[in-house]
Amino acid sequence: MRIVIAVLVMLLWIVPNVFAQKLASGHDLIKACGPSTTKPLDSMSKEEIVAGIKCQGYLLGFLESGDFHNFTYKIPTPDRLFCPKPITTLELQKMVVKYLEAHPEELDKQGYFVTTKAFMEAFPCK
Repeated sequence: MRIVIAVLVMLLWIVPNVFAQKLASGHDLIKACGPSTTKPLDSMSKEEIVAGIKCQGYLLGFLESGDFHNFTYKIPTPDRLFCPKPITTLELQKMVVKYLEAHPEELDKQGYFVTTKAFMEAFPCK
């Protein structure tokens, strides 16, 4: 029983600290998303793996919230910000990293802003 309590206390301390870091800027996105787009999993640190998972969750949530908004409010295709095609989370990461590497002037901007711009460039609505 003591072991269970000790593990729970450790999780209550570790989990909030891992997820407290925000992806608030382009710098944060490239730091979190970059390593898992170029390194094999077995050469990544635990911190890079956690950051990569966090990045994937952020980007997938961002993508799905856009789809949800378009569906809920019946936004016609030409008026949508972006029109995603089926894509893996790793491809999403690579797309955002590629966008940020091509647009270093965007690195200081807010994470949601640069993610929107990357998605608009990658998934234009025709």
